[in-house]
Amino acid sequence: MRPFRQIWRIQSSTYEISRGPVDAIIVPSYGMCKDRLPEMSQHSIRLGIWWQTTHFPNASLIVTTCSYTGEALEWQLKRYLLDDLKFPEQKVIWVRSIDSTIDEGDKVLASIVWAVKGILGITGDTHSRSFYNLYAKLFPQAKIFVDCIPFEFEFQPDHLITDQTTAGKWARSALIREFVFQMPFGFWIARHAPHHKIKN
Repeated sequence: MRPFRQIWRIQSSTYEISRGPVDAIIVPSYGMCKDRLPEMSQHSIRLGIWWQTTHFPNASLIVTTCSYTGEALEWQLKRYLLDDLKFPEQKVIWVRSIDSTIDEGDKVLASIVWAVKGILGITGDTHSRSFYNLYAKLFPQAKIFVDCIPFEFEFQPDHLITDQTTAGKWARSALIREFVFQMPFGFWIARHAPHHKIKN
C-alpha cells in the first residue's frame, strides 16, 4: 500500500502550514471502535492541538462526531480532549451527527460564522485527497492545508464501520468517494448516497 499512499495523499509541507494563515483546524471524525476511540482519532487530536498551541493560538479546533455512535463518541472525545489532554473547551467547536464526508463538510461550513482565511485539516493519508478537494470547493476564499496521519492508523479490526476494518476496504472506500466527487454533480450524488455500513 505504500506506493498507493505516496501517489494518493495530499500533504502540505510543515513550512507551508506554519506560514498560514490558519484560523480553523479541523479534526474529522474517525468514528469509534467497540468501546474506545480509534488510534487515528487520538493521533489527530494531538496533532491538531500541537498546531493550535505552537503556531495558531487564535484558531478554533473543530471536532466532528458521527451520527451512528449517538452520544458515546462525543463523550469519549470530550474525555480525551478536555480531561486527559486538558485542552480548553472554549477553543473547541463541536460539529455533531455526521453521516458522511460530504455531510461533515456541509456542517462545518454552517458552523464557521467568520470569514475564514485558512483551514488546516488533520486527516489520514487515504482521506487527505477527498478532504482537500471537498474543502477547497466549500471554502473557495480560504487556503486549505492538510497534515496527514500515516495510513496505518486509519483502520482497525475492531472498528464499528466495516470499511475501516482493513487497509484494502479503507483504500477502496477512498477511491470510490473521490471518483464520485470528480463526477458531474458528484457532490450532489455524495449528499444523497447511502454511506456507512455498521458491523453487526
